[in-house]
This record gives sequence, C-alpha cells and structure tokens, in this order.
Amino acid sequence: MTSKPKYDTSSRTRTKLTNEVIDKINELLEQKEKNRLLGRSKQLMKKIDINEKLVEMGFDISYPTVCNYIRENNERKEAFIRQEYDLREIVEFDWGEVKLTIAGKPTTLQMGLLTTAKSSYHYTRLYQNQKLKNFLDIHLRAFNNIAGIHRELVYDNLKRAVRKFVGRNEKEATEDLIKIWLYYGFKYRFYNVAKGNEKGHVERSIEFIRRKDFSSRTDFDTVEEANAYLKKKLLELMHMLN
Repeated sequence: MTSKPKYDTSSRTRTKLTNEVIDKINELLEQKEKNRLLGRSKQLMKKIDINEKLVEMGFDISYPTVCNYIRENNERKEAFIRQEYDLREIVEFDWGEVKLTIAGKPTTLQMGLLTTAKSSYHYTRLYQNQKLKNFLDIHLRAFNNIAGIHRELVYDNLKRAVRKFVGRNEKEATEDLIKIWLYYGFKYRFYNVAKGNEKGHVERSIEFIRRKDFSSRTDFDTVEEANAYLKKKLLELMHMLN
C-alpha cells in the first residue's frame, strides 16, 4: 500500500493525433526545413508555433502531443548515404522566389529551376506566378534546351504536381503531371515530407543562382529583360562550374 502506483500505458491510443493532424504537422515541418535550407534562420517555426497553427486550423491537439510526435519522428539523428547517379537519369524541379524591381515597381517573381542530379546543368526562367501555363512552359523549354528527356523527374509537393496526400507519405499526382508523363515518357516521384536532405540539391541551386545572379543587379525594365540577363549569367555560372 505504501509503494508508488504504476500505470500501464502501453495499450493507450492517440485519440487526437489522427493521420490528418500528422500530415499537417509534416507539412509545417517541411516548410520549416525549406526556410532553413534557404538561410531564413529567423523564420523557422518552433514547436509552439506549430501547435498554435494546428489549433488555428481547428484541430483539438495539445502542445505536449505535438512535441512528443516531433521528438519521436523528426528529431532522430539519421545517417545519409551519398547517392550516385548516371547522366540522363534524374532531373529535380522546384520554384523559388526572386524579388526584383521591374519598371520601377518592386515585384516578386517565381523562378522555376530544373537541375540535373549529376553534373552542373541548370535550366531556369522567371515567371509572374506558378500557374499551369508556366509550369508546362518551363518543362517544354528545358526539354528543348537539353534536346532530350531524363529518365526520372523529381518534384516537391507542388500544387501542379501533387493532387492530394494519401496517408502519411504517399501522394497522388495531378492530371496535368500525368499528361506530361504520358506524353514525354519519363518517370516521376515526389520528395518525402520533412526530408530536406532529399531535395537539398535543387534548393541549394536556387539559392546559389539567385544570390549569384541577382545580388548585384535587381532593376530591369521588363521581365523579358530580366530573363535575358538570367540566361546570360546562368551560362557564365555553368561554364565556371564545369
């Protein structure tokens, strides 16, 4: 009677930590990792921020539950094996923001980038937005520039590529991506949620090109002029890297 009571918690279920909540936590963790890779160290969500965001979305979940999930699933030390690829095997695609002054007006443009997993080939172009027309346009331009198709294209969780999440890690492609895949014949896959190590190559390339090309010059008369400048500087960068 004087001994400390013991409780068996092994059979308890997580009534609030549903698959939907887990997916939202993983999405927020992925955004945090993206900000970290882009050098936005002052814009990283803390666990309390993630919990507040979930509550704001209407989920009934406690702060300790969020902390426990992140600690158990996303804070483990991992060993990463360096991947080796063949030429013509894999191309990665992503978008990144570029802030310029166009015709005297501060403008935020979207820089689409296709970069090869092997070698230092990049194809990039500036657009007003990430709409389907521009998503298709940069693929067509890049394929024509390469004069061929790589075997596999890898995407982040983009609206134009991912229709919906199925469970925790599986994703369903959009009809638009499926049409491109059927027409050109390449395979496609998506990065895993909150796995910044898988997509570091393309995100580092976006950060590198943005810094090298647009740190010294940011004013242009038109978007077309900015794209011409980007093309010229990119050729110089690839020549330097090779």
